[in-house]
Amino acid sequence: GGELIFGSADSSKYTGSITYIPVAIEGYWEFLMTSVSIGSTILSSSVYAIADTGTTFIIGPTIQVTALNAALGGAYDSTSGLVCLFLANLSENNII
Repeated sequence: GGELIFGSADSSKYTGSITYIPVAIEGYWEFLMTSVSIGSTILSSSVYAIADTGTTFIIGPTIQVTALNAALGGAYDSTSGLVCLFLANLSENNII
C-alpha cells in the first residue's frame, strides 16, 4: 500500500528533508521528474509525470512505461489490453 498526503507531511513516514517542485501545468499535479529509478537501476531521465490519486493507472511515454513494466515484472493482458502488475509478485523496491 501507499499513502499520498496533500497540504501537509507526516514526518514519521520519511527521513531527510522534503524538496518542493513547481507544478508544470496549472490545473493538474503535473511535474518534471529529473530521474526515475527502481533501486539502483535508472529507467528514465527528464520526464513529466502526473500524480493522480483518482486512478490506479500509470500512464506515460511508451519507452519509459515499458521500461518500468519490465523492471517491475508486468505482464500484458490481451483481454484488457493493459499491462498488469500483481502485488504478490513484487519485491520491496524503491521507486524514486
